[in-house]
Amino acid sequence: MSRRIERARRRGATGAISLGAGLGLLLAFMGLVPIPAVRWTLPARETGEYRPGSGLSPGEELAIVFVGSSACAWSNRPELTKIVRNLKTTLAARAAAAGIGFAAVGVARDLVAERGIAHLEKFGRFDEVMSGRGWANTGIQKYLYDGMPGPGATPQILVVARSVEYATGHVTVVDERVLVRIVGLKEITAWADEGAPLAGR
Repeated sequence: MSRRIERARRRGATGAISLGAGLGLLLAFMGLVPIPAVRWTLPARETGEYRPGSGLSPGEELAIVFVGSSACAWSNRPELTKIVRNLKTTLAARAAAAGIGFAAVGVARDLVAERGIAHLEKFGRFDEVMSGRGWANTGIQKYLYDGMPGPGATPQILVVARSVEYATGHVTVVDERVLVRIVGLKEITAWADEGAPLAGR
């Protein structure tokens, strides 16, 4: 008798789960229940892609800074996406060969932070991103205006040499200097085609 009751209970539980799942799918299909967005990262898609470092070591560092905007037509050209992705891997390999650190920084000149982040995602992974507040963005202020003055235009790429220090009890980035600044899609394309030289510019 107990086995019969146990089997009945199992059938009832299975039926309830199936009914709940089916009802949930029906409501989601009708738009009455939101379906959570799931973002999958496929290893095959990341082959040859730049992967950010998992640590921060003191010493000399090379950084590429990409400045773009979701509202800039030139920043959204598909060929630029490929160029920036390739430049990150090229410069990271060059830094590794020289025995120094590397970082990829993405700056989006967007008023709405989420739009800028979505824009930067087209260009692959970055170690650091700054987005939101348009021309008042902290990255824009640093890399285009106050810290390292240059043209207020997108897209542009900077390659920066700097040092990471731990001397004062916390991490500081010092001695930042611009090695290369390339502004405009045509200019970025030509520079990349030349092999992204860091000298003679």
